[in-house]
Amino acid sequence: MTGTLLIRILSTCSSYKDEVAYEAKGLSDADTIQAWIGPVDTFMIHTHAYDRDIRVFRVDTIDQMVERMDASDARHYGDITVQRFLLTFSNVNDPQEAAQQFATTTLEPTLHIENGAFAFWHYGDIRYRTVSSPM
Repeated sequence: MTGTLLIRILSTCSSYKDEVAYEAKGLSDADTIQAWIGPVDTFMIHTHAYDRDIRVFRVDTIDQMVERMDASDARHYGDITVQRFLLTFSNVNDPQEAAQQFATTTLEPTLHIENGAFAFWHYGDIRYRTVSSPM
């Protein structure tokens, strides 16, 4: 599966469902804003560390997607973004390629690949599930 993974680590540990947010104590309890940008579809992925909630939205991939997302994220999350990573994969299913891509970051190469549709990064063995209702 080919695509680009944009990862933003936030300084918050929040729950979308419970509408609470705290300061993250470290990477293991930090929220993320991510995007898997594929040739046709882009998946916006929000992970909420407090209750391990994940919210995923699909949108059409358009020209200059990374630049547009950077501009939008800067407006909405600029004050709480701690780190930003941009990884490009020709085959995200290849563990060697994942290790090479993540070697340029401070993150471990822990990816979840969802039914061949999108991939997202998660800390260690933490597993996310949908606990909130869609907007």
